[in-house]
Amino acid sequence: MSREAYLTILKILTFFCAIGLWYLSAYFSVDGFDIEIQDKRWIGWILALSVTVIELVFNKDGREHNMTLMIAGIAAYAYGIWTNVLGIALMQGVTDLFADAGALVFPMILAMFLEIVPEPLLMWALIGLNHDDLLSKLSGKAERRMPMGMHPAMMREINPDGDTGPIRVADRHVERLRPNGAHPVMMKRR
Repeated sequence: MSREAYLTILKILTFFCAIGLWYLSAYFSVDGFDIEIQDKRWIGWILALSVTVIELVFNKDGREHNMTLMIAGIAAYAYGIWTNVLGIALMQGVTDLFADAGALVFPMILAMFLEIVPEPLLMWALIGLNHDDLLSKLSGKAERRMPMGMHPAMMREINPDGDTGPIRVADRHVERLRPNGAHPVMMKRR
C-alpha cells in the first residue's frame, strides 16, 4: 500500500470517527439537557447542533474573533462538556453527582474527549489542519506556518538537483525569471 493510499484511508476513517463522536456528544448532551417531554427532545438536538457550529466557528479563528464570538465559543464548550457529563452520568445510573466525587471522574474525562476531539479530527480529515482546535486557541499556540519562502504546494516537487524535497518559492521564481541564475534587481522608489 502506498503512503498516499494509506493517508486517504486514514482521512476517510478519521472523518467518520469525527461524525460518530459528534453524534455521541450530541446524544449525551440531549440527555444531559434532560427534556422529559418526548416530543420536545428536538430542542436538545438543536441546542447540540448549535453548540457544535459555535465550536467550529470559534476554532477557526479563536482569539481573532470579536469578544462575543470568543465568549460564545468558550461557553459552548463549557455547556457541551457539562451536559455530556450529566448525560453520561444518567446513563450510568448516577442520580446525585456530588454525593460521590469519584463518580464524576469517568463522565468528566469522556465528556471532555467527546466535546473537544471531533472538531480537530474533522478539520484534519477534510483539509489537513492541525492547529484549529480549542486547546491551541486557549493556550495561544501559534499556527504552524511554513518556513519563510516555502509553499505547501511545492513540498512534493522535484528540485533542480533531482532529489525530492521542498523548493523555496524564491528559488523557483528566480529560475523562471532569470535562467542564468541571476537574482532579480529590486526596483528603486521614485
